Amino acid sequence: MRPIQSPRWQAGFTLVELMVVLAVMVILAIVAIPSFVDYLARTRLRTAADGIVGQLALARSEATRRHRNVIVSFTTSSGAWCSGGNQTVLADETTEGISLASADAVACDCTSPTTCLINGNQSVVSSTDNSTVELVSGGTVPLQFDRNVGTINNLTGDTITLRSKTRPTRYELSIIVGALGHARICVPSGFATFGGYQSCS
Repeated sequence: MRPIQSPRWQAGFTLVELMVVLAVMVILAIVAIPSFVDYLARTRLRTAADGIVGQLALARSEATRRHRNVIVSFTTSSGAWCSGGNQTVLADETTEGISLASADAVACDCTSPTTCLINGNQSVVSSTDNSTVELVSGGTVPLQFDRNVGTINNLTGDTITLRSKTRPTRYELSIIVGALGHARICVPSGFATFGGYQSCS
């Protein structure tokens, strides 16, 4: 009498199982990709805005700390942009062998980062490091921080607006610089709020 043999099961997946797994993966990708692109757009926009606000805060604090005016100026050209900070050069300092002294700081050319120095350190924020962010308005007038009180010398302030290139209709941030030299970030009306930023209105 022959012993009864149990059926032999083969390891692996059936075609139907593979198709179901593939369909689930496609659905997850369709749902996840837009969220990931949104996340990157927000992160990069926030990084650029934080960089400019940090630069402005440094300019203000160094102006009063070192008792030397500091100027932050913006340059835009063919979609590229940058901001550079520069301090007053004192009478006993030299630039390229030429002695300079001025009550006002001189705007630097941020496309040549080595010309933009605050307390001897390079101070530049640019679209080179923030390629998916565009500067859409503001920055046309240099912001000079007074060495005595840290206010903006012309007492007018400015609003610099940055926009995401990958989500231009959804994400935009404004940096509002008040006459007293303080800068804050907010979301213009009509754009999605994120990162805890309040509406500008």
